[in-house]
Amino acid sequence: MADSITHTVASQLSGVQSTTVDRKNCALDAVRKCVADEGEGPVSLGAHMGTDKSYPSRVLNGESNLSVWFILKLPIPVKKRLAKFWFEYLGGVGEYPDTDEKTALRHQVMALQLELKMAKAELVARQVEKVG
Repeated sequence: MADSITHTVASQLSGVQSTTVDRKNCALDAVRKCVADEGEGPVSLGAHMGTDKSYPSRVLNGESNLSVWFILKLPIPVKKRLAKFWFEYLGGVGEYPDTDEKTALRHQVMALQLELKMAKAELVARQVEKVG
């Protein structure tokens, strides 16, 4: 299952600067792709978030953790693109509906919660393998 998830994400994130795409980096790679697709960069993100460019740069380069605060502070077009990505990643059928910011954020949170549950289940499975 993990291989199919990794393959699906890798195919959806083609063109992302990261050389490997795994579940650990999936959310960050998705954010990177959506930011790039919208033509945003550290300077414009920093201005939008009310910080200097170093904070978005550190997050996008993986030097700082990707936080919910960071995602909430992304420009609306990036959040909408990210919500569409998660819709497709989670197997949504048809076209992602053009939606408002609140719905897009709710979809992102649901996708991130699912990722967390999957990572937790994988960790438990590894611990069971060690014991057994």
